[in-house]
Amino acid sequence: MTRATLRLAATVALFTAALPGAVGAAHAADSAAAATAAKRPFRADDIFRMEGVGEPRVSPDGQWVAYVVTTSDRAADEVQNSIWLVSWDGTQHIQLVKPSGNVGSPRWTPDSRAILYLGKS
Repeated sequence: MTRATLRLAATVALFTAALPGAVGAAHAADSAAAATAAKRPFRADDIFRMEGVGEPRVSPDGQWVAYVVTTSDRAADEVQNSIWLVSWDGTQHIQLVKPSGNVGSPRWTPDSRAILYLGKS
């Protein structure tokens, strides 16, 4: 394997391992509530607390991964997406775009200095 292939494989592995911490960090702090929730049956309201993760894009220099987190806003009755970045080693998590009705498809510029994404204005 080439060095670039190994680096990409390590980035994807770390990205996958880092996602639960990046997305659910706020929820992990309340472990007592999580333990209680695990002991009860799944309810329809639980759907609104679920988060989806997708569209991972590794930067051309291999230092960052951009990805989309999808949540449900019950009050607004809509699905919202936000764009996040995670460093290749999983130590840094940055919310690049706050949740909104329709953002997605992050793409890196060839020099890894900027991210383009689709959004509704």
